Amino acid sequence: MTDPAGAAGRGRLAELLATRGGRADPEAPFVIEHREALIYMLCEAAELEHGIMCQYLFAAFPSSRVRTKASRRKNSRPSPAGVG
Repeated sequence: MTDPAGAAGRGRLAELLATRGGRADPEAPFVIEHREALIYMLCEAAELEHGIMCQYLFAAFPSSRVRTKASRRKNSRPSPAGVG
């Protein structure tokens, strides 16, 4: 595949583009040195993931399906007293 010694200092995107015939500049390593910075980055990542998850859930369960079920319940006749 690719030579690991020659890939030092290059990111995955650069390697992928190189194998496909493109060219990208090598990426600098991403290092977080302080605990506070790590906590901040993890919180940002969790917030981003939560937002994307909400979009997936919204797409999976469209509001028209919810409105249809709610309108069926609203339009149905109430059951007689003492029955289920």
